[in-house]
Amino acid sequence: MKLSSRAVYALLFVIALSSCGGKKVKYDDVQVEGAGGLKAEVEWLKNKRHTIDVRVVLTNGSAGNVAIKPGGLSLTFDGQKGEFKGADWTISLLPNQTDTRNLSFLFSPKVKKEGLAVLGIGYDVQSDKGKAKAASISLKLPVPNKK
Repeated sequence: MKLSSRAVYALLFVIALSSCGGKKVKYDDVQVEGAGGLKAEVEWLKNKRHTIDVRVVLTNGSAGNVAIKPGGLSLTFDGQKGEFKGADWTISLLPNQTDTRNLSFLFSPKVKKEGLAVLGIGYDVQSDKGKAKAASISLKLPVPNKK
């Protein structure tokens, strides 16, 4: 039996979708405002057990610039620390600027399906006088076992 190219692409698409793993846990009220005016809100978390993805909305409510370096991002799951999988970039936020990012963290060994994830964000706030002040925030994210 010979499959048409359209059927082959459709089959590959279905396989790709089913292999993504993990279900998104959506959050409506997980947000925090840290010293210096940085606000962080988590929209969702996807636990793939070896990798956890988190979508976060960052808003700079201060009068100065905010810089978040890759080393300032952390995620633990039931105390197990994940490794940030992002590129070597810095998130720079001007006053009143908002940025939405998908962050990925690698876990080895893999984590359970349910537990408590804690997202940590370390950042610098630059004052109008050019001095940088370090600050950090953390968001607790309960992860239920979704079947």
